[in-house]
Amino acid sequence: MLDELCLAVSPTMTAGDAQRIAGGPSAAVPTRFQVASVLEQDGFLFTRYLRI
Repeated sequence: MLDELCLAVSPTMTAGDAQRIAGGPSAAVPTRFQVASVLEQDGFLFTRYLRI
C-alpha cells in the first residue's frame, strides 16, 4: 500500500501501451488520502497526497 503519492499533471494528453499509475489487484477497502501540497509552474500541476 501507499503512504504517500506524488502526482504531476501535464497539460498534454498521450496514449500508449505503458503501465498505468496503479496496477495489480484492487484494495479491499479504498484508502483515503489528503492533499499535503499543491504547486503550479508553467502550466504543470504538482501534487503530494498523504494517507490519512
